[in-house]
Amino acid sequence: MSNISTNIANVATTGHKLQNTHFQTLLNHVTLGPQSFFSVQTRDTRQVDKQGFLQTTNRTLDLAINGRGFMVTNTATDGSGIWQYTRDGALEGESTRPATDSDKDGKLDQATLLTNVSGA
Repeated sequence: MSNISTNIANVATTGHKLQNTHFQTLLNHVTLGPQSFFSVQTRDTRQVDKQGFLQTTNRTLDLAINGRGFMVTNTATDGSGIWQYTRDGALEGESTRPATDSDKDGKLDQATLLTNVSGA
């Protein structure tokens, strides 16, 4: 029941992977007289690195990973925060001006800071 409710609650979550339950029958080796007891053991799995369905959006900054792997994000813009891994490619862009002039043209560089829905 837990897996079913998790799947229903996250059906609209970007990048959600279905949680599955596998059952295996166990034979209890302890017998009482002529009776043997059977039980069932469950094993929950969620393949977070499995390829999902690619879906077209009309947003220019959205991206998708085709195959295995994750995007690396950080909670701080300078990279000093917590590193996180995600397959959620719904990205927002924010224009920034770093304090660098990498091409030595006398003007500060321009950049776009990409963030996911959790702000990383």
